[in-house]
Amino acid sequence: MELKQLLEELKLTEEQLAELSAAVKVNPMSAVALLQKFEVDPQAMQKVAMTLMSNPELLSATAKQIGLSENDLESVKGQMNASKSTN
Repeated sequence: MELKQLLEELKLTEEQLAELSAAVKVNPMSAVALLQKFEVDPQAMQKVAMTLMSNPELLSATAKQIGLSENDLESVKGQMNASKSTN
C-alpha cells in the first residue's frame, strides 16, 4: 500500500491531518481521541495501523507526510512504550 492510499483510507482533510500531527507531537493518546472525534472508520483505522506496524519505512514516510520529524516519531514511540509499561 502506498502512502497516498494509506492516508486516503482514513478520509481525513488536510486540516484534520495538521491537527492530528500537532496532537501527536504533544500526546500520542490525544491523537487517538482525535481520530474518534473525526469519526474515522474503525476498520480503516485498524487496517492502516496494521500496515504501518508491518512496514517501518512506510511509518516514517507517513510521519513525515503529516509533519513529524524523525525526532518527533521517536518521541511518540517512547511515549507509547511508556504508556504500555504502566498499564
